[in-house]
Amino acid sequence: MSSTFGGMANSLTRDAHLVDNDQPFSTSSLVAARSGVAKHVREKGLIMEQDIDCLEYSSEEESTKPTEDLDGIFAISSKKSKLDMIIANHDKIYYRPFCKDFYTAIFEITNMTEAEVVAYRKELNDIKVVGKRCPRPIKTWSQCITTVKILQFLKKYKYEKVTPIQAQALPIILSGRNMIGIAKTGSGKTLAFLLPMFRHIIDQPPLDDGDGPIAIIITPTRALALQTTRECKKFAKLFDIRCIAVYGDTSVSEQIAQLKRGAEIIVCTPGRLVDMLTQGG
Repeated sequence: MSSTFGGMANSLTRDAHLVDNDQPFSTSSLVAARSGVAKHVREKGLIMEQDIDCLEYSSEEESTKPTEDLDGIFAISSKKSKLDMIIANHDKIYYRPFCKDFYTAIFEITNMTEAEVVAYRKELNDIKVVGKRCPRPIKTWSQCITTVKILQFLKKYKYEKVTPIQAQALPIILSGRNMIGIAKTGSGKTLAFLLPMFRHIIDQPPLDDGDGPIAIIITPTRALALQTTRECKKFAKLFDIRCIAVYGDTSVSEQIAQLKRGAEIIVCTPGRLVDMLTQGG
């Protein structure tokens, strides 16, 4: 069973939203955390969560436009989808049960009063949460990260304190909930979704031949895809997990060969992802 993780373009930093194509959009279905007023959302951060199978984060690059034209990508996808493709009948496929919730709040967190939670979020760059049953922010890594290898890695590389986006995002994602998070460059957004992603991956059985990926990270630019891949591989080697970058302006055949060898994680741009999904044969 797979989980999908994606990075979204900078437009999210100005007008964050997520729409379920099967249901009318309603702001009441969202859980959002935002810092400051709307015009300052980029500087101070925003987290949004809802019950839709999608996870999105703002780009790490502040002013770089996506390297791919989304309208063009959709047009290409529409044409390529006419190729003969294998259509999975999920009713006839057995999917192994899997765990989505890896988070249990410790007493120090559950014992906080609502006033203390509000005050703590104020300290976290005034991050605000909108929605239902959003977990409270954590104060230290060990309050939600229990994997010894990860804790040792964080200590070794001087990740001493959780950042505001990490404090609120980690318990949300580790609880198996969907979230949109927006914060400024350098705020730790990437680590905020990578750590829960690895926790989900290592709980699943090893991939069989031809299976995978377990996680997909979608980024708007090639530069961000490479940057995210570098961060991902730092942790991936701790668990012998394979991470592949799939993006445009590089050899398609080489990337296809990498994918056939298998990988738990794929970091990609939208256009190249569509290319791979619609390749004939």
